[in-house]
Amino acid sequence: MFFSSQMKILRIAGFCDIVLLIISKIMDRNKFENILLWIIKTGLFATVFVPLIFSSKLFFPFIVMKDVVFRVIIEVIFFTYILLVIGNKKFLPKLNFFTLGVIVYFVIMTVTSLAGIDLYNSMWGNYERMGGLFRMWHVFVYFIILIAIFLEEKNWNTFFSFSILASTFMSFFTIAQKINVPFLLPSSGGERLTGTIGNAIYLAAYILFNIFFIFYFFIKDKKFDLKAYFYGVLVADALLVLYDVYMLSQGAPASIIRQLTQSTNFFGIIIIFHILLVVVWIFREMPGFVKFFLSILFFCEMAILFWTQTRGALVGLYLGLFITSVAGALFIKVYRKYFVIAIAVLLISPLLLFFSRGTSFVQSIPILNRVAS
Repeated sequence: MFFSSQMKILRIAGFCDIVLLIISKIMDRNKFENILLWIIKTGLFATVFVPLIFSSKLFFPFIVMKDVVFRVIIEVIFFTYILLVIGNKKFLPKLNFFTLGVIVYFVIMTVTSLAGIDLYNSMWGNYERMGGLFRMWHVFVYFIILIAIFLEEKNWNTFFSFSILASTFMSFFTIAQKINVPFLLPSSGGERLTGTIGNAIYLAAYILFNIFFIFYFFIKDKKFDLKAYFYGVLVADALLVLYDVYMLSQGAPASIIRQLTQSTNFFGIIIIFHILLVVVWIFREMPGFVKFFLSILFFCEMAILFWTQTRGALVGLYLGLFITSVAGALFIKVYRKYFVIAIAVLLISPLLLFFSRGTSFVQSIPILNRVAS
């Protein structure tokens, strides 16, 4: 059954490839190449929104649908990428020590998986984890296409800006869990918030990456793709309205938007966010506005990280900020004094936490109490 579902996904991707082959016979080569690039880039950008997907109708609501969508995207852009490379060899991946290291890692993984005691499980995994060698090959193909297609820095800036946008949507969902918005899926981890990922530890790791993406763009705010972020929010708003209309036409008992308005606190947060984003968009050329917006996102996602109550993620955040601050103090002269202050604060913080671990303040904040103990 599991093998059969994998083959269905491959057939979908193969059909898309056949359609592209037919188009290639009747279209100018340059135009066809641009279409292929557009399909691949759109697919790559779409992958950052996969963590938002879940289906309460499935036995494993937070895992299966995410991975199925991810595999379909990768297989479609993989076959598209093959067509692109056949026509233009410049899109072959460039080999370096990092790329070779990743290739060696996946070769070793392939050999050890094929030599395992249960070849079926090694190859296909199961619905509970959606792992297996077949899935890891998708991750490898994802990596290869990323480094082969994103040849310019602006592509990576847009990619990470879209990732921040996806994490913003994740933050809204997690805030809804925090304030117990009744019509949205509650946290599966109780007080430890889980978002649409379904696991507090995984959510913390996801948010941690995006915290550092935001931190990077705060330092280099001119590289943040505010246009992609702004229009991404508009598209999401439009899709929400269309989905709401569709569900009402199918006999849904209540409008999602109407339910949002009834949750006053949550709807207020959404309105404030939209107003703030519009103001930043209007005054985007003025210094400080984009940095201010990114700082708001930074502190919001820091709150999400704390609400997951994940010690490992907090330690990772601390070490990451410390290493980043040291590197910044050494190599970024413009912000050197700020990085030095950050280093001092980071060195003092563990000592303060250790000596105040018995206070009511530390014990009243679950994540600090978990780290201190």
